[in-house]
Amino acid sequence: MFNYIYKKTDGLPFYIQHVFAYFHENGMSYITEDVVHEAIDYLVNDAKDEGFFRHYTDRIKTYYDKSLAELSFLILDKACKNTDYWEEEDIINIVNTNRESGVANEIIIETLNLLREDHYLIRKVIHEKRQYKFKYSILQNWWKTNRG
Repeated sequence: MFNYIYKKTDGLPFYIQHVFAYFHENGMSYITEDVVHEAIDYLVNDAKDEGFFRHYTDRIKTYYDKSLAELSFLILDKACKNTDYWEEEDIINIVNTNRESGVANEIIIETLNLLREDHYLIRKVIHEKRQYKFKYSILQNWWKTNRG
């Protein structure tokens, strides 16, 4: 079961600790996959944001240029709905479909690189095409639940 908790929290100690704190606070002596999901759902839906997930949106608002922040939110709001990697070409098309004025491909690629550097996304080259997805599934889960 510990491997399952590790997988569902992406091995991030902060979230592992919160899952075990949930077990303790709720008097759970037997851990099942359902109980792990319950703990993560609680964390993702917690109005008090004990998981500090809003830090990820606040960070973009604080440190990114306004136009890059808007573009980043658009990309992440769409990416959170994908269960697998998302081709860069498709991201470019979605961005330009959702913006009144087109965005230069270079700006979109720059934004994708920035989101990778800041650990929101990871990139993989599949069939010679760059593809992206959320680095952490727990963050993707929060993003989809609260923003997507």
